[in-house]
Amino acid sequence: MRQLLIVLIAFTMLSCNKTNEQLSSGFWIFESFDNKETGEQEIDTARHQLIVISFNESGEITVNSIVNDCGGTYKVSNGFEVKELACTKMASVDSLDNVLENRFLEALTNSQTLHINNDKLSIQYNIDGDDKNELVFSKNNCAC
Repeated sequence: MRQLLIVLIAFTMLSCNKTNEQLSSGFWIFESFDNKETGEQEIDTARHQLIVISFNESGEITVNSIVNDCGGTYKVSNGFEVKELACTKMASVDSLDNVLENRFLEALTNSQTLHINNDKLSIQYNIDGDDKNELVFSKNNCAC
């Protein structure tokens, strides 16, 4: 029994390390809010692609958003969690920018799990009253 427990712990640690490596290689560009059950997407191509996140292997996350920049920490272990996210406090003249940015940041800080499939990152979140439950990103290897 003890040997099985050691194998499971080692597998979990290797899985988390692999996920951290995949997360930290490149930049992730926001594409859409998705409903995981229905497949319904909410896409605003003029604004969504202005949100770029990056992760480093030491557990730090950087968010370059429509108006503000944020930094904090993340943890991949029995799920996914973004913590201590601090942002600048600028406001846009366009209220839709502000609404989208606030919604995105609330979803990100309420994240629960993530999945990486090729060059797609999906972060699942839970917020009462939001019929979407997933942030979807595409990978970009430069901050272009």
